[in-house]
Formats: sequence, C-alpha cells, structure tokens
Amino acid sequence: MSTELNIQIYSQPGCGACEAAKMLLKSKNIPYQELILNLGQKQEEGKTYVPVEHLKARFPEARTMPQIFNGRKHIGGMPELNKFIAQLNLT
Repeated sequence: MSTELNIQIYSQPGCGACEAAKMLLKSKNIPYQELILNLGQKQEEGKTYVPVEHLKARFPEARTMPQIFNGRKHIGGMPELNKFIAQLNLT
C-alpha cells in the first residue's frame, strides 16, 4: 500500500493514549507533528500549542484524545491508528 504520510496528533497533557500513540509511531519510524491543546498549562519551548478551537474547527465531533490525522484525512484515536498502521504493511 502506497500511502503518503503527513501525521498530526492533537494531544493534551496527562493523556496516556496520546503518549501511547506517539510511542507507536516512533516504534514504526513514522514521523509526526504533535499539536498540543493549549489548556492554560505552562508551555515548553520547541513544542507546538494550539487553541482547542483549532481542533474543533477541523473535527467538531472530537470528544476524546488523541485525535490523529494523515494530511486532511481524519484517522481517529488510538484504536483507529492501530488499524491505519496495520494497513501500511510496514516491515
């Protein structure tokens, strides 16, 4: 399967599933961009923070985290990411 990858993960602090998604992508050597929801937390230099409205504008149905996209295509959360990666047939 030839799929162009442009993975973006919307995450939030303290989200175990967000950490699991990032670890899974790293283990498969799949690059990604993390977009951390700005919930008023202290911001670390070098990380990208976005307002909640940024995610809501892109995917209004978002209720859980993480929310993962490949380009403009919404993948979903962690279960859907597992299926997406399985379809890539990475060796």
